[in-house]
Amino acid sequence: MIKSAQKRNCIIGLSVINKSIVNIENLEKCVKLEVLNLSYNLIGKIEKLDKLLKLRELNLSYNKIR
Repeated sequence: MIKSAQKRNCIIGLSVINKSIVNIENLEKCVKLEVLNLSYNLIGKIEKLDKLLKLRELNLSYNKIR
């Protein structure tokens, strides 16, 4: 998904809106991530977020999650 985010463990907020993202991936090294906005994409399953222990705000609205 976001290859540059994989190298940056200092990111605390990330917003990727309306980019046709299908999977949540390559964020496990963003251990300081607190806010994640992936709204208006094509994500069908919430996964791979268990390593983001500091995540306090998650927006997955307007996706294909069932």
